[in-house]
Amino acid sequence: MYITPFSRLAMVLFLLIVGIFASAPAQEINTERSLVRLGIWGQAVRPMHTARFTGLASLSDITYENKILSLVSAPYAWSAGALAEFPLVEFGKGASLGLSARVGASSLTAEFAAVGESFPVGRDALPASIEYRLSANVLMLSGEPLLTFRFAENRVALMAGAQFSMPFRETTVQRATIISAQPISDDIRRQYDASEQGSIGKSITPSLLVGVSWEIPLTANGSLLLVPEVFYSLGLANVSNALATLPGEVPLWRMNTLRAGIALKFAPEKPLPPPSRPDEPLPTTPQPIASNTSTAPPKAAPAPLSVKIATVIGIQKSGQGVEYPTIAIEEFAASSSRYLLPYIFFDEKSAAIPQRFTRLSPDETVYFKPENLISGTLKPENDLDAYAHILNIVGYRLHQYPNARLTLTGFNDAAAESAEKSFDGRPLGLRRAERIKEYLQTVWEIPSSRIITKFGGTRGLATPLDAEENRVVEMQASQPEIFGELRYDYTLRTLETPVLEVEPEITAPKGLAAWSFRITQPTKEETNRNATQRQTSTTLVEYDGKLAPRVISSNMERAMATVPLSDKPIAITVRAADSARNSSFATVQLPVKTLTLETKRRLNMPDVRVGTYWVFCFDLNSKQILVDDRIRRAVQAIKTHITPGASLEIKGYADTRGDVQSNRRLSDERAESVLQLIGAPSSRVISEGKGESTLYENTLPEGRFYNRFVRVDVRTPVVKGR
Repeated sequence: MYITPFSRLAMVLFLLIVGIFASAPAQEINTERSLVRLGIWGQAVRPMHTARFTGLASLSDITYENKILSLVSAPYAWSAGALAEFPLVEFGKGASLGLSARVGASSLTAEFAAVGESFPVGRDALPASIEYRLSANVLMLSGEPLLTFRFAENRVALMAGAQFSMPFRETTVQRATIISAQPISDDIRRQYDASEQGSIGKSITPSLLVGVSWEIPLTANGSLLLVPEVFYSLGLANVSNALATLPGEVPLWRMNTLRAGIALKFAPEKPLPPPSRPDEPLPTTPQPIASNTSTAPPKAAPAPLSVKIATVIGIQKSGQGVEYPTIAIEEFAASSSRYLLPYIFFDEKSAAIPQRFTRLSPDETVYFKPENLISGTLKPENDLDAYAHILNIVGYRLHQYPNARLTLTGFNDAAAESAEKSFDGRPLGLRRAERIKEYLQTVWEIPSSRIITKFGGTRGLATPLDAEENRVVEMQASQPEIFGELRYDYTLRTLETPVLEVEPEITAPKGLAAWSFRITQPTKEETNRNATQRQTSTTLVEYDGKLAPRVISSNMERAMATVPLSDKPIAITVRAADSARNSSFATVQLPVKTLTLETKRRLNMPDVRVGTYWVFCFDLNSKQILVDDRIRRAVQAIKTHITPGASLEIKGYADTRGDVQSNRRLSDERAESVLQLIGAPSSRVISEGKGESTLYENTLPEGRFYNRFVRVDVRTPVVKGR
C-alpha cells in the first residue's frame, strides 16, 4: 500500500507528540510564564484548487481554442515563518483571549491542462490534437492576523482570522504541444508548438483561516514550547488577477489549503508585582560602634546624562576643513540635458511588455507632457523614472511630429532564445516589436502606416553575461526630435562648505537608550488670531540611533537644494536619553549668507551659467561613441557655451560589471573620448574617470546603460547687463 508524504508527516508528528507527552510528567514547571509568545513555525501544505479559466491574459499569444483548463497536478507544498502572540483578556488562570500575528513564505506549484480539437493544415484536417499546459511555480509571501482563544490551562488554542498572500517570485510557463500517434513534420511542429513565460500578477489574495494548536513544554521552567498545529484556509478571491476565460464566463482560480506542522515558541517570565509597602516601619535594634573604627565615606552618585557638541567642521570642496563655518549659498542659472535611451528590454522568452514600463489609458494621454517627468532638482535617479515612460514619450512626440516614422527592431538573445518561435511561426523578437506597435496604436492612436516592425535576429554571444541587454527592441525614428534628450532649466544652489561634520560628546553612566540629530532652519513667523507670533522651521537633516556616534556627516548642499532660501541661521541639535529616562540636549547655531540670482542681476555682479549634459552613453566594455544626429546636436550645444572664460568638467563612469580597476580605466577612456569629440582647449578642461557608478540600479539593463555614461558640466560667464 502506497503512503503519501502527507500521511508520513502526520505519523511522525503523532509519534513525536506521544513521546513528549510520555516524558511530560517528569517535568515540573516551577516558574510562572506570561502568555506572550515569540517563535518560528514550519508546515506541510496540501493545496486544493478550484479552476475555470483558459489561460493568463499576459500570455495571449497562445490561444486555447475555447478549452477550459483543468487541474492535472498540485503537489504538496511547504510554508514557514515567524509569529508573535499577545494576551488581551485573561479568564482566571486557565483561559484567555489574545491576538496573534504571523508572517511567512510558502510555495505554490500547480499545473493545468486542456486538449484542443484536430486542426486543419492546408485543405486537410490533421488527425491530431493540441495539448495546452499552464505550469506555475510561485513563492508566496503571507501575513496572518488571528484572534486566539486559549483554554485547558492555556495549553490548547483555537485561532480564527484572515490570511493575505501575494506572489513574490514565480516561474509561469504556457505551452502548446501537438499530440499525435502519427509522425508530424518539423515544419508543422514549428508552426503550432509554442512556449511562453508570463506572470500571474502581484494581486493580494485574502482567505479565511482557522486553526488549532496545543503547547508541550520542552524545559522545566516552561520557557521553550513545542507546538503541533493544524490550519485550514478558505480562499475568498482568485489567486491571479490576470485570468482569461471564454466570453460570458467568470474566470475562477480559488485555492484552499490544509496545513499541518510544528512551531517552536519562547514564553518570557511573567513580571513580578512590586512589593507591598508595610503600614509601619519594622523596629530596628541599634548596633554599638567601636571607638577605633571609622565611618566609610558615602558612595558617590553616578554622573548625570551629559550632551555636548565638541566641534562642527565644514568640509570645503577642496577638502579643507573650517571650524564653525558660515553657510554661504550662491544661486546660478542652470540647465540639464538628459539622454533618452531608445530601447525596451524584455524578460526571457517573453513578448509581454514588462510592468516596470508605465502604460497609460487613452484618456490619460491628454494630460501627459514629457517635460513634467523630471523635477527642477538635479537628481540623477529621476532619469529612470522618466525612462519608464519611454513609450509615452515616443507616442507624445509622434503626435507632435506627424510626418515622423518609427522603426521597431526586435531581437532574441543568442544564449537562450535563438530558436524561439510561436505556433504561428513569428520570431519572438518580432512579436516583441509588434507588442510595442500595438500599444502606440491603441493608446496613442498612431496610424499603423507610420510604424514599421521587423525582426533583427539574435544578439550577443552564447553566454548569459549580457543576455538582459540582448532581449531588446531598438527604436529608430526618421526625425531626430523623437528621441531628443529631455531638457529643463532650473536654479542651482552651491555651498562653499557642502558637507558638515559634527562631533557630539554623549556621557550616559546609566546607559544610552537613544539619540537624535537635527539640523533645522527658521522659515517664517506666523501671526495667529491672538496677535502672537509663532516661528516655524524646516528640518534639513535628521538622524536617529542607539549607539553613541563619533562623527555625524551631513551633505548640506543636497539638503538645501529645494527648501525655501533664507538668511536665518541654522540650528544643529543633538538630543539623548538614558535607560533611566533622563534626557538632555545641546544646540549650536551657524550663520547663513545667501547670494541669489536676483541680487546678482540687480547689482550687476559677475555670474556664470551652468549647463549639464548627460547625453553620452556607451555599450558594455566599450569606450567608443556612436556619433549620430543626437550626439552632434549635443556637441554643438556644448561648443556654443565655450566662450572666453568658460570651463568644462568631464567625468566618466562605468557600471559594476567587471573588476574595479578595469572599470576605473574604462571610465577614464570614456571621458577622454568625449573630450576629443568636443575638442575644447585642455587648459579649460578637467577630465577624469570616476570608476563604477551606483546612481542607477545595476540589476536592471537600463540602469547599467545609464551608469555607463559621461557627464559634461560647462560653466559659462554671463555677460553683464544681460
